[in-house]
Amino acid sequence: MSKYLVRISFVLAVLLSAYSAFSQYNPDEKWGESIAKFAHQDSLDMPEPGGILFLGSSSFTIWKDVNDYFPGKNIVNRGFGGSQMSDVLHFKEKLILPYQPNQIVVYVGENDLAAGEAPESVFEEGKQLVSWAKEHFPAVEFVLLSAKSSPRRWELRDKMKDLNVMLAEFASKNEGVEYANIWQPMLDENGKPKPEIFLEDSLHMNANGYKIWQKVLKPYIEDE
Repeated sequence: MSKYLVRISFVLAVLLSAYSAFSQYNPDEKWGESIAKFAHQDSLDMPEPGGILFLGSSSFTIWKDVNDYFPGKNIVNRGFGGSQMSDVLHFKEKLILPYQPNQIVVYVGENDLAAGEAPESVFEEGKQLVSWAKEHFPAVEFVLLSAKSSPRRWELRDKMKDLNVMLAEFASKNEGVEYANIWQPMLDENGKPKPEIFLEDSLHMNANGYKIWQKVLKPYIEDE
């Protein structure tokens, strides 16, 4: 077999493997239990409509006391695990429609990049989410958080910066969309992630990290 055919066979094998992994991925199987828990919570204590909906991955999931950071605000936290933007899109009806939010705060994208998705792809999915939500709630306001810096995923910083540029530009050109830059405040004087604001996994934040997020988000939340 020629070297050319060997290369073609290798590329096809990689593509087939990627397709197989993608086709086997089932958001309902992976996240169905998490979404069902939200529905159960709502059956016991349904949040008042017109609040602030937090959508995102584990950085929001861990922020269980987010209401304490923004007292007097009707915040509904629906962050789940290591979710990606495609997962939020898949469950958008269940995650958004019941709460009739006035504002949606989004932190998704970091896990996507870590899984190998291109910044452009994550951005396009984010635009789809905004467009769909505004079709159902034309007056809803969006706050898109930048990707965060962390020691564990520092090698992804260039892709994260690319995504952040896209999010910032999108927000600047679209009414009802704001961009919240949490990237810069999480860096030290040497331009590296501040180690003291992270848990031992060097990925998720401790209370000091969430105080930074509180400071960045406060102007957007206060204006809600």
